[in-house]
Amino acid sequence: MLSALAVITMLTTVSAQPVPEGFVISGMVSNYCNDEDVNNANVKVTNLNTSGVFTTGTAQIFWWANYRFRIPSGGVSTGNVLQFNVCDNKGNSTEFNYTVTHEDILYSGFKQDITIGVCGDENCDYGADMADALAVRNYWAYGFPLHSDWAGDVNCDGLIHMADALAIRNHWGYGYPLNCCGGCE
Repeated sequence: MLSALAVITMLTTVSAQPVPEGFVISGMVSNYCNDEDVNNANVKVTNLNTSGVFTTGTAQIFWWANYRFRIPSGGVSTGNVLQFNVCDNKGNSTEFNYTVTHEDILYSGFKQDITIGVCGDENCDYGADMADALAVRNYWAYGFPLHSDWAGDVNCDGLIHMADALAIRNHWGYGYPLNCCGGCE
């Protein structure tokens, strides 16, 4: 009888524990060239529907995540568009949008891994130069593989084509800016 009372007491205690409120976003920020974790980067998420802004830094906090933050309850709804802007202290960055799903709300968050690198640097030598322009041209003309679609799409139109190769060449030769869908803010 005493054992049954102890089990009932334990079950009551477990069910009485408060559930943490909020919406959790976590994941890994890694470099596309070497797939290494990027610590000391900044992760900024803007809810484009509510204008709420949430920021955190990266550090190895779990084996599966180097960034994690909680958005207060009610700060995110199904269909909201979250704009991620991630950059490190070396000028590597990326920016993208994520639409919150019903499942995300149901599970109180989601895991989003993020890859960053140097815009236009297809051969991973930490700079955009003529070799990268040729790599993008060879992808477009002959179907050769690329290290990163993000690094090759330097005009941020969602396609990798000759215009990107020319933009990288013009960046290398004349200093024109590149736009890989992101930048540090």
